Amino acid sequence: MKRLVIIALFLSAALSGFAQQNKNIEKGQCLIFNGAIDKYPITLIFEVFNKEIQGRYYYKKVGVPIELKGSVNDSGYYLESVYGSKEETETMTLRIFHNELFGKWEKNGQSLPINLVRFTNPIDLFRYQKSLKARDVLAQRGKSFDSESYYQEAELSFTFLWPSGADNQDKFTRETQFSQLIGFQLGAEDASAIRFEEPVDPRTVNGHPAQILHLMQRISDTFFAQFTHSVLEAHQNATTDYLSNQSLDITNNFHYDSDKFTVIETTQSEYTGGAHGMYFQYHNTWSKEKNRAVGIDEMLSTKQIKALPKAMTQHFKIAKGIPQKEPLDQHGYWIKEFDAPGGNTYFTDNGLHTTFGLYQIAPYSEGIVEVFVPWKSLK
Repeated sequence: MKRLVIIALFLSAALSGFAQQNKNIEKGQCLIFNGAIDKYPITLIFEVFNKEIQGRYYYKKVGVPIELKGSVNDSGYYLESVYGSKEETETMTLRIFHNELFGKWEKNGQSLPINLVRFTNPIDLFRYQKSLKARDVLAQRGKSFDSESYYQEAELSFTFLWPSGADNQDKFTRETQFSQLIGFQLGAEDASAIRFEEPVDPRTVNGHPAQILHLMQRISDTFFAQFTHSVLEAHQNATTDYLSNQSLDITNNFHYDSDKFTVIETTQSEYTGGAHGMYFQYHNTWSKEKNRAVGIDEMLSTKQIKALPKAMTQHFKIAKGIPQKEPLDQHGYWIKEFDAPGGNTYFTDNGLHTTFGLYQIAPYSEGIVEVFVPWKSLK
């Protein structure tokens, strides 16, 4: 027992010391509430860093998240929708009492009461943020430069969910997050690419975040070293023609949560020059009924999987207003119809969702394409 206590104290001290040495790491919380706006059941999920809020809510009957941003004040929380015109903006003014939130929802002059209850413990969040300007790289080395030419900047951000519990779902959440950085590749698919491989410390997947914070730091150090090298090389060659802004962001959040499913959403965006950056989005589903991570093979029968592409085509055309008899390639897509499940699939109480990344089935301008098929169409 003494040995276990000593190990626990050592890990706690190591993490505390690491965080103190690196001021770029913030610790926040993810909160999940269930309840209703008036008579309409909703789930509200949001992340808090300092007094800033990012989150989403969805009506349980629909299941489509509405993105939110906001702030914490002395009495509670203020949230507003991210997208839409001024007339479409929704606001929530909420007070907190123990594990309950109550207040009002407002949109375009209409006001409805909100009552919500937190049904899970707060989940830790770790966020690493850092930026570096090209002009600062040169100034720190005492080099003279034209500030208008050296406007470029590198930015990096990671956000990871980190539950402290010991049940299988918490372990799944930690392992899902951790697997994103073990084997992470920084750079193009060539000899200059750097892959971050290292043995997994079992203490990490069992709840202690020290190794994931260490990996964030390693990737950050390498990312900014590469940018610094590019700036110095551009200065030496007296040209900024090939020097550009650079960015890397990996964000994890709970996209959906119910009595049946929890969905973790991961978004990754990168820009290292060129016409535009790249953006990826993928999901992992945990079935609370099955007590394990699930995919198509676990949730659908062989017969349902075979019928799925046709159902995807039908419902996608309905959602996009495309006549059923017209092929998709007549409307800007690169396929006539879906001939396989494909994409990245996740599940909610309402049905099956499949997302396709940039360039998979449409031009870049179409962005991430999502196809929804309700459960009733899969019976």
